[in-house]
Amino acid sequence: MDEQLEKELQFGSEAQQLIESPVFRDVMKAVEKELNDLLLNIPTTQPDLCTDLIRRIQVFEAIKMKIRNVVNTGKLAQQSIEESEPYKPEFNRGY
Repeated sequence: MDEQLEKELQFGSEAQQLIESPVFRDVMKAVEKELNDLLLNIPTTQPDLCTDLIRRIQVFEAIKMKIRNVVNTGKLAQQSIEESEPYKPEFNRGY
């Protein structure tokens, strides 16, 4: 099996476990809520704070996207590994 595919599969599996973790989900929801609350309550008279908050939101979204990409890459690695394995027909052993 290809070493790079194994690494991608491992990372994908770990990323999947991460996003399924209740603690991680709660933390991500809390951060998202906090950012949204700040966005709704930030004074428009302070453009520097608005710009900073927009950057924070962009970074947060980029992190979520990167984690999803790692999960998807792991799924593709699993598919590639399965497709590269030689075909092994299963015979009925009940005869």
